[in-house]
Formats: sequence, C-alpha cells, structure tokens
Amino acid sequence: MKNKTIKKLYSINFILLFCIQFTIVIGQPTGAKYDVSLQLKKVTASKVVDIDGNDELYGSMLLHKFSCSNPSLIVVTPIYFWLHYDKSDPISGWYKMDMGGLKSRDVNNKQLLIKNLTFKELTSAEFDMGGRLSDDETNDGQSSNLFAKDIIYALKQYSGTSNGIAYRAFRIDGSGEYNCPAYDLANQIAAWPADGIERPLKICTGGDNFFRLDWVEKDHPDASHEVFWFTIWIKPHL
Repeated sequence: MKNKTIKKLYSINFILLFCIQFTIVIGQPTGAKYDVSLQLKKVTASKVVDIDGNDELYGSMLLHKFSCSNPSLIVVTPIYFWLHYDKSDPISGWYKMDMGGLKSRDVNNKQLLIKNLTFKELTSAEFDMGGRLSDDETNDGQSSNLFAKDIIYALKQYSGTSNGIAYRAFRIDGSGEYNCPAYDLANQIAAWPADGIERPLKICTGGDNFFRLDWVEKDHPDASHEVFWFTIWIKPHL
C-alpha cells in the first residue's frame, strides 16, 4: 500500500512538472523572429496661437537611434519620417504644415527598421525618436512685420539631445518615460502567434497604438502645441 502511494505521488509530481515546463515554453516564443517597422501616422495641432490662425511648421522628425541587447544590431543612421526644410521653395519643398483649418494632417510614412529580431532582442529594444521643429513667422506674408525670427519648439519630456536634435526614448522593457509595466508589452508580443501578420504595438498609456512626440513653443510653453503620432509595427514569423 505504501509503494502504491509513493508511485501515485511521483505520477502527480511528474504531471505538475510537465505542465509547468510546457507553460514556460509556450510563454517564451524563443523560436519566433520579429520584423519591426515604424510609422509616422499623423500630425495634430492640439493648440494654435498665431496671428494668422495657422502654424506653418518646418523641420524634421526621425528615428535618432535604435538599440537592443545585441550590440551588432544598433542603428545610429537617422531615418527620417518628416522632413520639410526648404523655406526658399514652399510649394515644391512643402516645408510647412498649415494647421489652422484641419488641426490634423495624415502623414502615413511607414518604414521597415530591422528584421529577424529574437524575442529577447525585441523586448530589450529602445527607440530614440525626435527631431527639431519651428514655426515660420518671418515669411508667411502676414506676421512678418511683427516678428524678426521664427518660433522654435521644444520637445516635452525629452530624454536627451544630440547635434541640435531633441529625442525621447521608448523602451519595450517599460523603463522609459512612458513608464509601461514590462509585462504589458512583452506579454502582448509573446501572445502573438508566429503567423507572419504585422500588428501595431498597443502602448499601455491610453491603450492606443501611438507613441507621441509633443512639441510646444520654447519661450511660450502655454502657446501652440503640436503632436507627432508614431506607431510601432511588429511582424512575428518563423
């Protein structure tokens, strides 16, 4: 009777151990690979304070740097998503965004960043997004007599600056300014099957698909406020 009891306990322990190990394997899709793309979806004017009722924006928005746990995969070459600099040719250069009427303008610039990341590499990823932004006040035909120079914008909650570029870090592990719990993002990715379908990463603040860059006038932070909305797309595959 004692031997039967011992065998029964061994059987139960084996089943429990198997279930635990099986659950760990399912929860950590180490065999999957991940392709990552970034998209600047839109630009919105949360607030416009200007004599002519418009903010004529110019400058650049870019990926300043991508890094992860694998040093060989670091990307430091800037990838531009919005670039409007040519003030001498406002028609073909399209350097400014007229925010007065629409208050929102789609951009939809989507670019592949990197392919075949492992789960560990992806969940350690950091995206440093930023740029520079100004409002044309000297060449808009209405306010040129009142302003001697253009208005420079400052990036809110920025992580750092480099060569005049202000950037903000977004980290999959949850340690960035967005302060997302690590399991929210890592478990979200882990739950996706390796089916080759591209999905937007749901950012935990607000539950939407956007990582936002908020810009305000440098010398007047309560004046105009522009927002650039980025989405991180991930395609899991084998």
